[in-house]
Amino acid sequence: MRYSTLEMVLDEQLREIFVGELHIARHLPRLVVDVSSSELKSQIGKALEQCHVRIERLERLLKTRNLMVETAQSRVVDTLMKQASEVVQHRGDDLLLDYGLVVILRHLESYQKSVYESAREVANGLSVTDVAATLELDLEDHGRMERYFTVLEEDMLDSIVARRGTNDKTRHPWEATTR
Repeated sequence: MRYSTLEMVLDEQLREIFVGELHIARHLPRLVVDVSSSELKSQIGKALEQCHVRIERLERLLKTRNLMVETAQSRVVDTLMKQASEVVQHRGDDLLLDYGLVVILRHLESYQKSVYESAREVANGLSVTDVAATLELDLEDHGRMERYFTVLEEDMLDSIVARRGTNDKTRHPWEATTR
């Protein structure tokens, strides 16, 4: 798309954010089924609830800006969700599966957060305070989720390393076993 105004940039960013949230809302319920950790299941459920709230806010925002959103792809979200499906397909150890999904969810939150930040900055630059305020609310949601998934990822990694026992302490958990 060719941009001729900063307003067009903002509108395209809002569409991208909205489509990303729709894709996340479609994919998260599939992940819950394959997760073994009740804590992670609960957190994915919370993430899904927040996603629906963000979608409602964004729908209102798009409507007030008279923006139409055609069904589109969110390449980054779709790629991350495809990775999550691949992790599930190669199911093995439950903790490792959960760990792999947490890493992907953290990356997803980080991506969404960066897209929201960019759009918020454009909205602030244009002095479109209603858009900036809505994006800030949603950005706070993504920030909380990203921090939570980061802590959970670190805790899971500690558990994986701890259960490896004393024989393999010199190797890192991401190294393939060669026995």
